[in-house]
Order: sequence, then C-alpha cells, then structure tokens
Amino acid sequence: MPIDYGLANLSHYAYVITIVGYGLALLAFAGDFAFGRDALAMVRPAREPAAGLVPAGAAAGAPGSAAAGAGGRPARPAEDAAAGAGPGASAGPGDPGAVPAGGQGARPMGRWVRAAVALTVAGLAAHIVGVISRGLAVHRVPW
Repeated sequence: MPIDYGLANLSHYAYVITIVGYGLALLAFAGDFAFGRDALAMVRPAREPAAGLVPAGAAAGAPGSAAAGAGGRPARPAEDAAAGAGPGASAGPGDPGAVPAGGQGARPMGRWVRAAVALTVAGLAAHIVGVISRGLAVHRVPW
C-alpha cells in the first residue's frame, strides 16, 4: 500500500510540536525551581520558633496555658486545629487550617507549575497524535 503523505506530514508537525512543548515544559519546571514561591524560603530564616521555645510571657507547660501542648511542649496552631482545640475547631478536608497526615500542607500550584503542566499535557496530546497519524500513514505499527 502507498504511504499517505498527508498523514505523514501531520505526524512530522505533531512531533515538532511535541519536542517544543516538552522543551518549554522543562524550562517552566526549571523556572519554578529557580523562581517559585518556595525558592525564597530556602534562603530566608524560618518564621516559626524552634521546638522547645515558648513565646515571651507564657509559662512552659503550665496547665491552661495557650502555649502548652501535650507533654509541656509548645502547641502548634496546625496541631490544635487538627485536634479540634483551636478557634474554628472544624478540621475537615475543606478547612484551610487542616494539615494532611503527612504533615505537609497542600498548597495551590504556582504559575510556573501551571504553565509547565499545561505544556506537558499539550506535548503529550501532540505526541499521541503523531504516533497515531504515523501508524495510519504507513498502514502498520509505527515502530
């Protein structure tokens, strides 16, 4: 059977779009790594006091103290919210103060990551179109 050159050209252009999309996605992920919100957190000092320190004016481990948690250690607001002890004591999944079991708070994606994911999805779609059109152009599996 003869080769369908229209589908072969479509496959070629789809592969070019795939390479450009994946390359730009790689640059966007690198941009998030370099310029994202958490990049500055690595060089700035932490705002949270070190474990074992109590804010001034609070007695460490005193019963009824707002700063005392279990075992006399200072309570953290996220733990209080998860335990139901803080203001607005509902710590359900939709609560912004709720902390997942892994201890990491779920944060929305930044603009770099959103752009990178969109470019990756576009590259994947072009890749799938390229493979299918190449197979249809030569009337066999393209590899």
